[in-house]
Amino acid sequence: MTDPERPEPQAPPRATLLVERWRPRTLREIVGQPDGVQKLRRFAESWLAGPRAPRIRAALLEGAPGTGKTSAARALAEEYGWSVIEMSASDARNREALQQVAGRASLTNSFSEDGRFLSSSQGGRNVIILDDVDCIPSRGGSGEESSAHPRAAPPTLREFLRGRYREVKALNEAWGLKEGEEPAPYASFGDVPATAPRGNLGKRPAVQRDVADWQPEVKRTDRTDRGGLAAVAELIRETRQPLILTAVDPRALSRASVAFRTGVVRIRFYHLRDDSVRAQLHRVTAAEHLGVPPASLETIVRHAKGDLRAALNDLELASTLHELKEQRVLPPSLDVEQVLGWRDIQANMFEAVEKILSSSRFWRTGEVLDGLDASPDDLLPWIEENLPRHAPGPAELAAGFDMLARAQRHLGRANRWRIWTLWSYATELMTGGVSLALHPKGPPPPGAFAPTEFPRFIAGMGGSRGQRQSRDALAGKVGKFDHLSRKKARESMLPFLERLFRDVPDAKGGAEAMKDHHARLVHVAKDLRLEARELAYLLQVEEDHASVRNLLQEEKPATDIAAMVEGPAPTKKTPSNRGQRTLF
Repeated sequence: MTDPERPEPQAPPRATLLVERWRPRTLREIVGQPDGVQKLRRFAESWLAGPRAPRIRAALLEGAPGTGKTSAARALAEEYGWSVIEMSASDARNREALQQVAGRASLTNSFSEDGRFLSSSQGGRNVIILDDVDCIPSRGGSGEESSAHPRAAPPTLREFLRGRYREVKALNEAWGLKEGEEPAPYASFGDVPATAPRGNLGKRPAVQRDVADWQPEVKRTDRTDRGGLAAVAELIRETRQPLILTAVDPRALSRASVAFRTGVVRIRFYHLRDDSVRAQLHRVTAAEHLGVPPASLETIVRHAKGDLRAALNDLELASTLHELKEQRVLPPSLDVEQVLGWRDIQANMFEAVEKILSSSRFWRTGEVLDGLDASPDDLLPWIEENLPRHAPGPAELAAGFDMLARAQRHLGRANRWRIWTLWSYATELMTGGVSLALHPKGPPPPGAFAPTEFPRFIAGMGGSRGQRQSRDALAGKVGKFDHLSRKKARESMLPFLERLFRDVPDAKGGAEAMKDHHARLVHVAKDLRLEARELAYLLQVEEDHASVRNLLQEEKPATDIAAMVEGPAPTKKTPSNRGQRTLF
């Protein structure tokens, strides 16, 4: 019986985001983090061992975004029936804010959902969750904590002018610098002085105005972000309630205070495997009745790169796209990959590469890195793919590839000798060097080059990722069975297995030869405990092919063996009084 005056709890509305509707409610629902969940559960059990707080009072969940750190902390609180006090880096930016919220919660007891007071001896706890602790500034704090995030250096005059004028040409015009006169105009922002210029240039009204606007930026002192990490370290030592911290990069925390090294249980959350992301997407698609094609799901898995939260957001976008295509609002040729784009550096890589290759000027490393957060190893295949599209002739094409080869030589030396200063040389050669080699006589007219395209090499590697994962998993099983390393198994045993599975006896050899060959394959599959995707890799077919299903079954009819060789054949109806001959 339910109370008619008290409304029953309702499920979250359909309008909420997919990632919120599928947020784990218990630790058992956390995907792909068995070790992390086990350690987190042991941390919670230590708080239930007695009324007093355990020796280690905090847990630090570290890992990339989208791996389930915050979801695991919330699921822990919901599973154990504990109250939740949550703060993010934007909330807990100074000592006062932390002491006002987290500090008080760490010293008080909890209340149940119906308002009853629960002491620590009755199991009442407040779980304090501090998200993205590595983003909390600590400048102005005292002691060792003040060194984790040192105060940002004030902007130099060069940086201030770069932000104000954007282009060095505009700066020269504002300051009245002309060719053939003294002082000469600046060729780039790298030639602009870092401090206030002296002499006659410093006496010009325009220069004095810019210097006057720049000086308050240097003297400005921000006192709103003082002592954040110092307060967190103090909270780790003195809290009487479970404290869970999350961080993407905990290295700065370890340098900030010894409390982050010895006073916390460090729990690592790893990137999810593609299999785990794929399985969760299939589960969500079936439960939500989303009409997303399997090819689109594979694209989402490839784009997610182990980030389940991003995969669920992309799945929701792909579902909406599929509905709009069915309603003929969008053209049927529009692909999911065109809508999703590429994460991280790939979002603005198209524009940056087109700008670099279509101009006739030398690009400095700082200019490239300011507009593009990418390493030279990431930028090289983009330049290599699009360089021929911007070359006006064979001579310029050869000169461009020569510059690119020099850049690749520097990259090889940097990776081999761990001399990362060579990256700057490689970046300038593959950008400014290639740009001048392609257009020695000046920039091309607008529209004279083809649009930038995604590197085929990277696309091919992404498309073959599933096959490479199947190959590595198969090599691991073969190596374990034959007492070999995975590398030796991949080099010596996999070619033998591939030939064994793909060289099917000719039908002219008779049914016995086909039967023996099939039995041999079944025996190998059982001994190695091969799965469908590994058998599909050996047979070079899809996972749902009839030959894969045949090998996963214990008894095989003759028609299945024929299907393994020739593919599925149309069935024929036979009279009921005539028995069908089989090979078994």
